[in-house]
Amino acid sequence: MAGVAPKKRERRLIVSPAAGGPSLNDLSELIETGRAAMADSDYQGAVQAWRRARVLLAARDERDPRLDAALAEAHFRCGILARPANLDDLSEAIRLNPDEPRYHYHWALARQRRGAVEMAIPVYRALLERKPPYTRAAYPLAVALLTARKQPNKDRVWEFLSDEERARIASAYALLRRPPRTSSPTPPRRTTHALWAGLAAFRTGDRSAAASLQAALDDPTLPPVAAAVARHYLGVLAWRQRQRPVALEHWQAAYSAGLRTEWLAQNLASGYKDAALALLETSLSNQSQHPDSPASDGAAAEPAAGAEADLAAFREVLRLAESGLAHLPDDPGLVRIANYARGQLGYYAARANDWSEAARYLWAAADAGDHGRATLTNAALTAEALNRFARAADLWQRVLRHRPRYTIRTHTLSQEQIAVLWQHVGDCFERTSDYDEAARAYRNVLRHQPDSVEARRRLAQVLVKAERHNAALPVINEILALRPDDVPTLILRAQVHEKANYLYGALQTWQQVLELDPEHPTVHQNLARLHCLEGDYHWERGDERRAAIAYREGLRHRPSDARLRASLALLTGQEGDKPGAVRELEALLREQPGDGETLYWVLDAYLNLGNWERAGALIQQLEHADALPSSDQLMRLAHLCYQSSRREWTTQLLELMERRCDDARTLLDVAYAYRDTGQDAKALRAFRRVIDLEPDNAEAHLELGMLLMRAGKDLASAQEHLQRAEQIALRASDATTMVRARLGKILVRSGAFDE
Repeated sequence: MAGVAPKKRERRLIVSPAAGGPSLNDLSELIETGRAAMADSDYQGAVQAWRRARVLLAARDERDPRLDAALAEAHFRCGILARPANLDDLSEAIRLNPDEPRYHYHWALARQRRGAVEMAIPVYRALLERKPPYTRAAYPLAVALLTARKQPNKDRVWEFLSDEERARIASAYALLRRPPRTSSPTPPRRTTHALWAGLAAFRTGDRSAAASLQAALDDPTLPPVAAAVARHYLGVLAWRQRQRPVALEHWQAAYSAGLRTEWLAQNLASGYKDAALALLETSLSNQSQHPDSPASDGAAAEPAAGAEADLAAFREVLRLAESGLAHLPDDPGLVRIANYARGQLGYYAARANDWSEAARYLWAAADAGDHGRATLTNAALTAEALNRFARAADLWQRVLRHRPRYTIRTHTLSQEQIAVLWQHVGDCFERTSDYDEAARAYRNVLRHQPDSVEARRRLAQVLVKAERHNAALPVINEILALRPDDVPTLILRAQVHEKANYLYGALQTWQQVLELDPEHPTVHQNLARLHCLEGDYHWERGDERRAAIAYREGLRHRPSDARLRASLALLTGQEGDKPGAVRELEALLREQPGDGETLYWVLDAYLNLGNWERAGALIQQLEHADALPSSDQLMRLAHLCYQSSRREWTTQLLELMERRCDDARTLLDVAYAYRDTGQDAKALRAFRRVIDLEPDNAEAHLELGMLLMRAGKDLASAQEHLQRAEQIALRASDATTMVRARLGKILVRSGAFDE
């Protein structure tokens, strides 16, 4: 698109032994880019820049430990900032810089938080065995040993713990060792905090756990993170007692307080899933009571029309499912629930003709992996309604890709149904002008419906549009073998013959159309046009007799055709009957006054006959005509006048075009014509007008700059226009214009205007 800067191409390294490896400038630039990204806390950007820098160094068989350390730090920060921590980034940091204890510590911590305690313990031990020991690993190691039901006080880790940490671990260990109590859930002794007592009771299955954890929550001095832990376990207890809404409330509160663990994520996902399923069951139960509720086809049920309560319920189901997916994105149950709700909401929106809303839900379901036929079909129909045909083609192909393949399965598609789906694919690709894909789709239609004439016709049409005439002709002949009198197919064959320059084949086919349908609206027009081309062909080869026959045959179909009559008159005049030619041309002007097309052909004939007096009068008449010939026709007349040494008429026609035209492309042609005929002042004026109409026209800026440079005047303006042309060409990736503009700037600076 003009005026829009294209994306910069990523530079690709091509290593050559003679070149000595990649440029140091590239390497330095990437390193500095990484540093700037780190300073801006853009750690992913730093990783990308420094990884590319390592590739450049590897191409030179070199390695920089400082670069490895910096890249490791960037990976480390990416890893610990992710929630939960990204083990891939942490592992890469360890690989790049294995001597950094922080990386090992956080890797073990991430494993421990995922429940992989046995993987974390050896890493913590290795950190404590370092010289000097990395004592930060002591406390999480003690907690990991507790989790593994081992005794931290009998382990070497005990000597690395502070007194406060030892007291906490000892208290927790003592509570965990306490046997389950079957008596009434009396709160633990006040010497132990209620949180620890509650956690210990939970671990041992003591019924006092809920009371202790609730007592801990009532303590205003309890830190928020500890309160979140209590909330989490209260939620687990409520879930076990089938108090599902209460459990979900506790887990939501724990998450809001900042607790982030895999267990909490899984529990939240389970809570949201249970709530969504309960609401969905209620909604479907209510929906079954609607008399107009359609039955399910096994893929997706369509909701009853006008059931606003159901609509609100499905929205809430979707909200709950998406909330669960935010914590556990790959949970298949949540994905199915969300997609089901999206399918229903999309169906509601489609029935209300709210296609944008329908697309939002249905496309989301399709992209989230819902391969049900109902969802994909509705999504494809929605895309067609929105004129998003590329999207629709993709969705129809998904319907085909995921259809049942074996006849023993239910809902298997018949050959006719498969053909209809491929027909949709072909239609959509045809509307996006992807004719090759459309042709492939129509061939698939024919695989499933070999006798379909319509599919063959559509295939032939897209092959013609793709300019694959040799491929289209056999398909057309197949149709005509089945239906010899099929007029649309005959017209298509005539068009193919004409585009293949097989003039007689086109004429013969149009003659068949005329015999079958004499009232066809374009048959006479096309026969007249083709006979005119036939006459031109014979005339160019010196066969005036056959040319005249062809022109007269064309006039038999369109007696008032200006081109045919003017061509026949010109032929008559060049054979010696100039008075007869003039009479015919003047009669044509009288019969079709004020018609620009007629005026063009008559003027062209007079110029070719050398009747300068009458030609000059008609050119003067053009100045006041309401309807002018087309811009291309006027330009051809100007060129013909120039060839006939009537330069003043050339200028007159160009000035007429300049005055009567507001199209930048036409004015650019006029400016070039002025320049080529040595009228530089008028060319400057025309180029400036083009720029006024189209400020980002690189050609106009370039030619204007070149003209100003050759004139040796206003060199500053010349330099400015050349600079502007270079900028526009650079954005448009127009290498030719860009190079010419740069050369022009060099010439301006050097003063070598004649080069």
